[in-house]
Amino acid sequence: MEEYLDYHFDEDAIRTRAEAKEDYAEAQTAECTFLDLFRGKPSFNGRAELKAYMRIVYDQKIKDEVSAQMELWCDELIAEHASSSCLVAETDTAFPLRGALSPFLSSSDSSSREPRLWPLISKVRSVYPPLSFSGFDQY
Repeated sequence: MEEYLDYHFDEDAIRTRAEAKEDYAEAQTAECTFLDLFRGKPSFNGRAELKAYMRIVYDQKIKDEVSAQMELWCDELIAEHASSSCLVAETDTAFPLRGALSPFLSSSDSSSREPRLWPLISKVRSVYPPLSFSGFDQY
């Protein structure tokens, strides 16, 4: 949140071109994270609405309170979508696997009102049978 607030509202900040570019990238990442994680929550239904809300957060200096609320929402999302800290998705082909993992790994469906959980993912592990490369050893 700090990166978003600083980039958009800290008018006293003096940045080099490189710093401005880095700050912009961090602010964009924060914006995408907020809009994906908190879809459907008041003030998180688009960039303009988010920016207006964050202006209030910045002006009223309520960052800590809002951060605490966001953490509670994240805890709720985790509780809703996983019965444990480990999600197992098993399918026979890639297409159904993509569908099973989509809410956790993608921000692509921007029209959906459902939160996307990719910002909460800390580790992805793939378990698959060893591939046979017979016939390729000549290369």
